[in-house]
Amino acid sequence: MFIINYFFIALANLVNLVIVAYIWIIIARAIISWVTPDPYNPIVRGFDVHEVDAFLDDVAEDYETVLKENAQLKEQVATFEERSRGLSERERALQDTLVTTHRLGDEMKATARREAELQMREAELRSEKIIEEGRAEEARIRSEIQTLRRVRRQLIEDFRATLESYYRMMSAEFGEDKDDGKG
Repeated sequence: MFIINYFFIALANLVNLVIVAYIWIIIARAIISWVTPDPYNPIVRGFDVHEVDAFLDDVAEDYETVLKENAQLKEQVATFEERSRGLSERERALQDTLVTTHRLGDEMKATARREAELQMREAELRSEKIIEEGRAEEARIRSEIQTLRRVRRQLIEDFRATLESYYRMMSAEFGEDKDDGKG
């Protein structure tokens, strides 16, 4: 856009120079026409008034055409400058949006990392707590197992003692009956 803008500005300046040159030609022709014609002067004698008027009319028409083109080019340059300003504002807005988006992305990544680290720490603490609870449960179960083994041994010994006691009692009672039957 800037290249086109500068091209039109250069073109307008070139047209302006051409117009200024035409103006000087017209001024020179006007000054020459004011000089009283000298029939012995070859410059004055060589020009026909009708041809000069026709040439001046052509120059005036060309000058009007160039002025109109110059006005159109100036309008186009103004339009292009306005578009250029609009595009520059849009470009600036897009760049600001990209910078903001990039910054937000970085912030989101940092937040996600912090949250992940926090969740990892919480998970580690929970796992350590679960492991500790598991160890405590294991110790409690081992203690219960040992207690149950002692109770079992005690019950077996008590049961054995009871059985031996009943055996002795039965032996004593049946043993007496045997003695009674023998005798």
